[in-house]
Amino acid sequence: MKELMRDMLDPVADNIFEAVSTVVTKNGIVERGPKTDEDWEKIRIGAVSIAEGASLLKIPRPFAPPGDQNNSTGPDAVELSPAQIVAKVEADPVEWNARIHHDRFALPCGKK
Repeated sequence: MKELMRDMLDPVADNIFEAVSTVVTKNGIVERGPKTDEDWEKIRIGAVSIAEGASLLKIPRPFAPPGDQNNSTGPDAVELSPAQIVAKVEADPVEWNARIHHDRFALPCGKK
């Protein structure tokens, strides 16, 4: 899962999330957004890849490479260990699949 997210889903998500921005500089506001067919194609590739890649989350696989525990440590770690994730999924696999399905088909602003 970690490799799928790191190597496929996260990079193509940047096609979408970095497509539009507003930056306030000392010279004023700079707005960026898709303008060309290539810009829109990059967004489409990101959207299709995320939608289809989400289906891969339903295929049973290790949550992290062997020996990889997580990227955060300590009592307030924001990331669960692979063992903790496996325990949650095994405790409620229906919720895991429902969350994948919901996030895959969710529309902006919480509309369905």
